Amino acid sequence: MPWRGRAAAPVATFLVLIAAGCSSRRSLPANKLDLIARGDELVKSHQYANAITIYQKAAAIDPVDGTVRMKLAGVYASAGNPMEASTQAMRALDLMPNDAGTRLHVAELMLSASRFIDAADVVAPLRYNPDNADALILWGNATARLFNTTWALYSLADPIRSPTDFDRARLALRQAVTSYEDRAAEQAFRQALALAPDNTDASLALADFLWATGRAVEAEPLLKRVADQMPKHAAVNHALGSYYLSRHQDAEGERYLRNAASADAPYNRAPRFTLAGYYVQVKRDDDALAVLEAMTGEDDAKGAVSLRIAAIHVRHGRGDEALRALGPLLTREPNNADALALEARALVTNNKAHDALGVAEAAVKADPDSSNAKLALGKALAADGDLEGALDPLLEALRLHPADPQIPPTLARTALATGRDNLALLYGRQALRNDPSDRDTALAVVTALIHLHDYSAAENELRALQSRDERSPEVFVDQGTILAARGNQSGARAAYQHALELDGNSLEALTGLVSVDLDDRQIPTARRRVEEALTRHPDDPSYLRLASRVYSAAGETTMTESTLRRVLDLDHASVSTALMLVNCLVAQGRFVEAKRVIDQELARHPSSTQAQIAEATLLQQMGLSAQAQARYESIVARSPDATRAMLELAALYVNRNEKLDVAMSLVTKARQQSPYDPAIGDALGWIYLRKGLSKMAVPLFEDAVKSDPRNPVYVYHLGMAHLEAHRRQQAREELTQALQLDGSFPDRAKARAALASLTK
Repeated sequence: MPWRGRAAAPVATFLVLIAAGCSSRRSLPANKLDLIARGDELVKSHQYANAITIYQKAAAIDPVDGTVRMKLAGVYASAGNPMEASTQAMRALDLMPNDAGTRLHVAELMLSASRFIDAADVVAPLRYNPDNADALILWGNATARLFNTTWALYSLADPIRSPTDFDRARLALRQAVTSYEDRAAEQAFRQALALAPDNTDASLALADFLWATGRAVEAEPLLKRVADQMPKHAAVNHALGSYYLSRHQDAEGERYLRNAASADAPYNRAPRFTLAGYYVQVKRDDDALAVLEAMTGEDDAKGAVSLRIAAIHVRHGRGDEALRALGPLLTREPNNADALALEARALVTNNKAHDALGVAEAAVKADPDSSNAKLALGKALAADGDLEGALDPLLEALRLHPADPQIPPTLARTALATGRDNLALLYGRQALRNDPSDRDTALAVVTALIHLHDYSAAENELRALQSRDERSPEVFVDQGTILAARGNQSGARAAYQHALELDGNSLEALTGLVSVDLDDRQIPTARRRVEEALTRHPDDPSYLRLASRVYSAAGETTMTESTLRRVLDLDHASVSTALMLVNCLVAQGRFVEAKRVIDQELARHPSSTQAQIAEATLLQQMGLSAQAQARYESIVARSPDATRAMLELAALYVNRNEKLDVAMSLVTKARQQSPYDPAIGDALGWIYLRKGLSKMAVPLFEDAVKSDPRNPVYVYHLGMAHLEAHRRQQAREELTQALQLDGSFPDRAKARAALASLTK
């Protein structure tokens, strides 16, 4: 329990006051005087157990000496035994019933032992003295069930920043007390302040009571007056600083927290943590580090300082500094789950994903209910290439600690990387509610909306981003992507080029330009762009992957394969690269080798939905449709949000003209998850067409073509729907357009046959 002010003076001072203010009823025997002197010396050197023994001997010599009993009470209090301290104090009071000072000190000891009723009874005879403000304060604290004049201020300094936490902590602060008792206590405090308006304890007592009863607004002027008079008073300045921060008066809040943080140890410890936490919240990490690094090893006994310092370094990508900060703590506590979690994240920062994975697993083993450990495991799995596997621990981390602001953005980016765009959108928006200034997450939300083909919403998000940063290359990249998706190739090209002007090393802008080049069949231009970039980034897997796309478009299968294998040598954890290699091998008819690559990926990442879908697709391409169907059905059963698997399975059913109702159910569910995806609308239209419902199919195909006018499959399907509806002219126009867009799409032969039938 903290001691503050006169009503909570340290016990050593308390004993001195007793020695000076109390006198025995008769002269003391010489040997008793020697024992008392010896006990006093032991108290000064904090040898409380030995001092108790010596004072007990003195009390045995003269059992009716109240002074010795008070000394014994004081040393019991210092030794952490408030119950025995209050017992000895009551015996002293029996021996010295008319000593007002003894009565006050006894009441203080009763409060420290939670003997509130006894304390009120002890001090009651004094509270009617019109000049005794101290008696009124003590009686008020006893009646309100408060240990001293700063108990509530000390205990509720931090929760004041969160109203919910504050109310919960406030209700747990005191023993049950009636409204009548609170009114009587408040009257006593106000009477004491009226008697002694300049008495600091009187101001503190009333402020502390108001704080404990949830009336911080009324307490504020009293606290400010005391804090301005006593800038080194830790409890008052800490509570006042937290109060101002809760009211968004940051300058005032910081001022008083800095006062509290400069108080004497150990009372400055909690304010320093609060001040550092405030600096972290407002992204002043250097100031937070300055506060934390000034703290001592005693402050870090439980790792509170080391963990905070390491977390800041991890957030800034300084893995080595984080590991150095954690070293002593992990030496003392090798199974500290929070320290292990931060160590794992530091190793991820240092590109040691495999080592990080082992440490993160150890953190989870040390504390299976630690959200920090689950978050570290998710990050380690993602860094090691198992993005699918990362989702479960990240979701579990959020369940364990739903208020942790660092989990939703991590979840959003991981979900985005695994193609779970709806999840990315859900958690991205949750992250932005926590921190609207999080630019990276805002961009992830835009990307998810683009993937979901909700271009209007994506543009709205982009406008908000651009209003905050007009020179953001990422915003222009996303604008280019939307324009390209809507068929505006020239607009997309201009947006990507502007992004490159703003950031010549923007891989995303280069990728966008290359995509436009490939769409426009400008393969030499795309190749020149990529190979120029490769001279600057010869060993960067991302640039090599982009180059492999260009080589594939040029039909250079050998170059494509060798480039992808080089990427896998550099980044063995990349599932997407492995699947690109599978496509390259399939294009050459090397199905067995492609299957071997997929099997290797599934062995490394058994939970990867991407690899599972790739395996099913390969089985389908190999003519093993029954096995492919079984794989798709298994994926859909395990991953109900795997829209691509749903579409592929539905397509299998439709192509066999069987289970059309099941196929429609799958596609309808996928459409609920991604209502703006033209592929899903096209699939639903195709099912309607197979059911002979061409009038219902046409609007769906028209929407798909409007969303992606360069897709020959959508245009072909629209032509076939018009044909079924006996709209010969519209059918002829759409089928001709499909063949002009791409004369090599899978259903080209059927499109030509249908077009030929219209010319007869």
